[in-house]
Amino acid sequence: TPGTPSTPSTPAGSSGSSAAADYAYVANSVTGIAYMNGYTLSSGTFTATTSSPYSLSFTPTALAITPAGTFLYASTDSQLTNGTGYIYGYRINSGGALSILGSGSPLVSEDVTSLAISPDGNWLFCLDSNGLTLEQYSINPTTGALTFATTYGVTGATNGIVTPSAVKVSPTGEYVVVALGTGGAETFAFNTSTGVGSAASLIQPANSAIGIYAVAADSNNFLYCVGTAGLEVFTVNN
Repeated sequence: TPGTPSTPSTPAGSSGSSAAADYAYVANSVTGIAYMNGYTLSSGTFTATTSSPYSLSFTPTALAITPAGTFLYASTDSQLTNGTGYIYGYRINSGGALSILGSGSPLVSEDVTSLAISPDGNWLFCLDSNGLTLEQYSINPTTGALTFATTYGVTGATNGIVTPSAVKVSPTGEYVVVALGTGGAETFAFNTSTGVGSAASLIQPANSAIGIYAVAADSNNFLYCVGTAGLEVFTVNN
């Protein structure tokens, strides 16, 4: 079944970086709750980008960069913005300097815990902080504008509590996975060319004390889930 995890093998601050390894951006709570640091990575060391640190008009909860290193997206949630969460967009210029999109206005209203972008840079996924939904937006490659595509329902394990923690897209672009705390994790089979996904498949923890809070995937469709039980590795069949 597409996007269905097989039986696991033996258990074993917000940031974004470009696949081209040119720049990395990190929420900087040391400078202030509404600051973000930028770094150039091309020399193999962390060198501050032009105008870093950046003073924002909001407290960032998640960051994501398009693989080509063209655009940066930053989100905030309703608890930090008087009842409404937003996603802002930035163009990444020479030296890593940022210029905000949309004349400084939010691109969309979303209450976001985690952001992820597909390997081709065409799709942005937003794990909602309500723990109930995963939103998908298409990315305009020229302007960076976001257009709503669809919403996926997040279910979670029946013996746990859904705590939205992270969303990732596999390097192959064949599935999207969300980490849900003691609610486990869910995978959504995905066709990055058409932007169409399918129903979720659930990774159910052994009991309500075991949670999955971070996930990663590789180009061989191995899925790595980190939580209270340690590291578990799954093969995702597509």
